Amino acid sequence: MIREVAMGIILFVGCLLSTTEALAQERSKAQIRKQLLEQAQAEIKLLKEKLDEALERLEKLEKLRGMAHYRFPSQMELLGVKLPLERRDLWERMDREFLILVNDVPQILLWMKRANRYFPLIEERIRIRGLPQDLKYVAIVESSLRPEARSSAGAVGIWQFIASTGPLYQLEINNWVDERLDPIRSTEAALSYLEYLYSKFGDWILGLAAYNAGEERVRREMARQGVSSFWDLMLPSETERYVFKIASAKLILSDPKAYGFELSPEELYESHSVELVELDLPGDLEMAPLARACGMTYRALRTLNPHIRDSWLPKGSYRLYAPEGKGRQMQEFVQTKTLSAAPRSKAGSEALRAQPKNQSSQTKIVHNVQEKETLWDIAKKYGVQVKSLQHWNKLGAHDKIQPGQRLVIHR
Repeated sequence: MIREVAMGIILFVGCLLSTTEALAQERSKAQIRKQLLEQAQAEIKLLKEKLDEALERLEKLEKLRGMAHYRFPSQMELLGVKLPLERRDLWERMDREFLILVNDVPQILLWMKRANRYFPLIEERIRIRGLPQDLKYVAIVESSLRPEARSSAGAVGIWQFIASTGPLYQLEINNWVDERLDPIRSTEAALSYLEYLYSKFGDWILGLAAYNAGEERVRREMARQGVSSFWDLMLPSETERYVFKIASAKLILSDPKAYGFELSPEELYESHSVELVELDLPGDLEMAPLARACGMTYRALRTLNPHIRDSWLPKGSYRLYAPEGKGRQMQEFVQTKTLSAAPRSKAGSEALRAQPKNQSSQTKIVHNVQEKETLWDIAKKYGVQVKSLQHWNKLGAHDKIQPGQRLVIHR
């Protein structure tokens, strides 16, 4: 009997152990299944995130691909002037330029990147003068904000000045310096020129046309055709398109997201933080050692000073830009370094910048300023530079002249 009970207990314990082992195995399998399920869920979540990201990128690409279907607003202003787009002919001209520009995806992305670098300095100078901020879009159409831009007609810089116009607005051009390539100096000159054109035409849109085609060409065509509005004036195709390109650039860059363009702050080009340094060189100066003295590379120094035309400068006075906080080092280097007082070569000697003639050997003329006459008008009349007029008459860069004022001119 005891033996039978013992055997029964053994069998029961054996069954219990088998059941326990089976349960343990089941729990182990359940844990494995749970882990596999959790792993699968994590992978599904990751795939979903990647799918959402891909769909978002695809949506952006579809937007860019379908931009030809976007329409510009029926109401638009440029330089405070309402564009009369209710006229079908003008609407067509605007439509053409807008569709061409809005589909040039790489160009617009580059505009956005460069605008972060150059628009702040342009906007600040526009604000100081009290001019319309829309003038900054002129630089977009002129050069795509590229200081190194050059046209087949010889115009250079952000604002595309030609060699004959630059000096009239105090831009120095010689063998060593071309200030048309200086973004800051050329911006000041361009705003002076645009302000002058506005004063002559009394209309910003005609002023833009004159900036492109030339003042005399626009005046001549207005007189010949007997019209006073740009919208009715027939001009060269480039000039007619020019105004609508500026309007299109303003429209797109004012709200790029509306047309599928979006960049993160990290993708924008950084602005150059610089300080102006005026150097009086007693002799030749190599730019590479100057760059090293300022803790920068020669390439970096030339990038900050695109208006410097060579790897060295002869004796004379120059305006250079140094990284912010490095101006003193630049000055100290020039003051402490022994510079060669002799010209670097015969060619260098002949290429030295022309010095102003002694005023005592020149003919002095006194000019009475007439109504609506500007310094640019007077400089053009006598064949001198605006900068010279200001120097002779102790006028500041922003000083205005008045009718009846007497100006001294040396010739």
